[in-house]
Amino acid sequence: MPKYLLDASALYLIILEPYKYTSILEDSAILDLTLYEIGNAALVSWRRKLLRSYTGFMKSVTKAARILEIIRLGPEDIEGIARVAEKTRLTYYDSAYVYVARKLGLVLVTEDTEILRKARDVAKPLKGARRVAL
Repeated sequence: MPKYLLDASALYLIILEPYKYTSILEDSAILDLTLYEIGNAALVSWRRKLLRSYTGFMKSVTKAARILEIIRLGPEDIEGIARVAEKTRLTYYDSAYVYVARKLGLVLVTEDTEILRKARDVAKPLKGARRVAL
């Protein structure tokens, strides 16, 4: 069972500097939607010339995804995620991470300041999670 749930903001930074976060990767999961989010974020970064190679970055995502546990959301999660969204006013995507972290007792690792503020019970920044993991 993983200890951490990585959102796309955390996974993006881990992909950029994987040697810093190996211990977290080995103990982490992502949601199935994370792969779409990170793929889109990387594409936008590449178009803005912030990434040298989009396909190179996505190759690294593929390697990471082989290590990570991937949690699939199902129909049974829809209403729970909606309740989190309604209560926190987070997006449905962000609420999915919060919902799953709470449901499975995982630490949600994120760099999203709104999630960090609105889900303090489960959300930690990457640096904070790294200190816990080592």
